[in-house]
Formats: sequence, structure tokens, C-alpha cells
Amino acid sequence: MLKRICNKMQYTEKLKNSIKGLFLENFRYAITHQQFLIQKKGQIIIYPKDENKKQILNIKNLDDNAVQVTEILDAMMDWSNGTIRKPDKKSEMLDEVINDLTKQVQKLDKKLDNLA
Repeated sequence: MLKRICNKMQYTEKLKNSIKGLFLENFRYAITHQQFLIQKKGQIIIYPKDENKKQILNIKNLDDNAVQVTEILDAMMDWSNGTIRKPDKKSEMLDEVINDLTKQVQKLDKKLDNLA
């Protein structure tokens, strides 16, 4: 679906690849095929054995990607039918949950640093 939308909007190949990256296509594939490691620091390494595909993600990266994906979807909706999607309460609640989780991870990270 992403490929069809990007082609319809006549995006360059580089932009198409960037958008695929934002939508975490590699992440999804790595998780479904068990090609990941979870480190004690809370980072996820996808494709740890393949240096070309290897990526290190954390909650902050995933949060940033979610925000960017939402913006891209809003732009695509605006482009396709001239309307702007209004944020709903569920997405606002999800943003709050993500922010709370990020803060909790940062606090735990500080505590682990103090213990070490």
C-alpha cells in the first residue's frame, strides 16, 4: 500500500525508501522472523548478524517514528481528498502513554547507571 501511494504521489526512490523506513518495514519483518536482540539497556537490535541491515532502536526512536508517520499520513490524506484529519482522543492518549513510558525508561536507565 505504501508503495502504491508513493508511486501515485510521484515520490523519488530515495523518498520512498525513507518513508518505508519511517513505517518500520524492516522492524516488522525482523520481529516476525525473530531477527532481533533485546539488550538490558532497553534497546532493540534488529538484524544483529547483518552489518548492512543492523539497526539499534529504543523507545525514543519508536516514538519519533510514530509522530513522523502520523504527519505523513495527515499529508497523504490532505493530498488525496483535501481534508485534514482531526486528532482523536485515542491518539492523544497513546501519545501520553508513550511519553510516560519514555520517562519511565529514562528513570530506570538513571537508576541502573547509579547501581553500576
